Amino acid sequence: MSLSMLVIWALLVYLGYLLGRASRSAQTQPHDLTPAVQVLDDRLARGDIDPDEYSRRLSVLSQPRR
Repeated sequence: MSLSMLVIWALLVYLGYLLGRASRSAQTQPHDLTPAVQVLDDRLARGDIDPDEYSRRLSVLSQPRR
């Protein structure tokens, strides 16, 4: 095998590693939720708040901080 083929194979293996790593991190954090949004999601799931209140509070959390 020539040196160029070895470099190409090394790059392909490295790209495969990066793709696998990216897919694993996407599975562990599906929505990239902040702790506040996670609490809000939990409260909605338990029925503590209704969907309208959930939407209002989520819009407040989504606003940029000053």
